[in-house]
Amino acid sequence: ALPLSSLRLMASPLQLTYSYIWQVIRQRNVKQYAKVEEFVTMVTQTVPDLISFKQTAQLVLGLRARIILDLLQKDGPPDSKAIQTLINKLKVLAKDPEVEKSQTNFMVLVQNLLKNPAEKKRFFQVSSAVSPGVVVEDEEYFVKYKN
Repeated sequence: ALPLSSLRLMASPLQLTYSYIWQVIRQRNVKQYAKVEEFVTMVTQTVPDLISFKQTAQLVLGLRARIILDLLQKDGPPDSKAIQTLINKLKVLAKDPEVEKSQTNFMVLVQNLLKNPAEKKRFFQVSSAVSPGVVVEDEEYFVKYKN
C-alpha cells in the first residue's frame, strides 16, 4: 500500500473528496450525508451555474431528510433535540415554492412520527418492506400530508 503522502501526489484533493463522496452515496452511509451536503454546497458555491438553486435545495433537503429519518428509525426514543436542529436547518432552503411545499410536508410528517409511535412504526415497516434502508412515501402518507 502506498503511503498517504504518495497518494496525494497522484490525486488532487478534489478527486479524493469526490471519491469519498461517491463511496458514501453508493454505500448509503447516512451518517456521512452531512459531508455530502458540505461537498454539494462547496461545489455549487464555487460553480453556481452547475445546477440550479432549486436542484441544489432539493438535493440538500433530501440529504437532510434522510438523516432525520435515520434518527427517527433508531430503536428507543428519538433524539428530539438533534431532529429539531436539523428541521430548523431545513427552513433555510425555502426560496422556491416547490421546495417550500416539500419542506413543509416533510416537517409535518416528522412531527407526526415524533408524536405518534404507532404511525412511526407503521411508516418504517412500509418503507423497509419495499427495500431495507430506503424510505419511500407510502401513498396513504403522501395523500395525508400533501397540501
